[in-house]
Amino acid sequence: MDSDVWYVIITIIAALLSGFLGYYGSNQVHKYDKTYKKKEKAIDLSKEFMQIISSGGFDITHINSQVLQELSLDKKLNVIDDVGYIHFDSTECNQYFSQQEINKFHTFKSLTNVKFMKMLSRNNIINNIELNEIYYIVSKLDEKKSLTEVLKEERWNEGKSEDDKIPSSEVYSYLIQIHNDFMMNENYTLNKLEWISMHFVNGIADEEVIYQSNHQLFLSAVKSVYIPLASRNRENHDKFYQNLITMFNTWNSRKQQKIQEEKEKSQSVRDTITEVQSLK
Repeated sequence: MDSDVWYVIITIIAALLSGFLGYYGSNQVHKYDKTYKKKEKAIDLSKEFMQIISSGGFDITHINSQVLQELSLDKKLNVIDDVGYIHFDSTECNQYFSQQEINKFHTFKSLTNVKFMKMLSRNNIINNIELNEIYYIVSKLDEKKSLTEVLKEERWNEGKSEDDKIPSSEVYSYLIQIHNDFMMNENYTLNKLEWISMHFVNGIADEEVIYQSNHQLFLSAVKSVYIPLASRNRENHDKFYQNLITMFNTWNSRKQQKIQEEKEKSQSVRDTITEVQSLK
């Protein structure tokens, strides 16, 4: 075989090898870039998650947790930690809570419940100095009476001159405002959690990057809105917040698995210690 033929063969092999290495290198760079972007997106979503938990001056998770504790329903809710998959629908909700308990939860969060309105007022961030006096008035309202009764009495005006009196209409307007804000922020929080979960469930962001730092808070936040979320979903129908439900179950399952692994490790250590002591 003459030198010209060898030259052609070597040239072809070199071109093929160059093309392969170029494709391989480009593919690796693309994979790295894609992985990096997923991690970067996860970090951005983590920051957004931390912001929405206390959006609009309300810590939705904290308030709903307070309501559950007030009604002695919080311990009942802990049972879902050990369940394999949580469906978040009304049928499942009725397995954990009686209809009376579910109704109590929803009724407690009504505008007419003085105890709940005081709870909201305590958690509301007051940026307006003019509202400070109304905030103080609400903190002193009698929880044993209905909102209509306490507003009608206007006891906060006792001993005040006509110019200094605060009409009950102003107090009522403030209560309506914070109640509307809470309900809107609860829906906003659920919608944003669904939006964040969508990125992780569909592989747009790498959920493993933020699992360790965010899973406890995320799981607590979703658990706190279990009743309102499950009440919206009927069994065997298209569900609201499907990505949020998937994300919750993924992280809850991982958490329970890690807890079980830790228990097994601890038991193994105890067994080893017992075995060593028995040999002495």
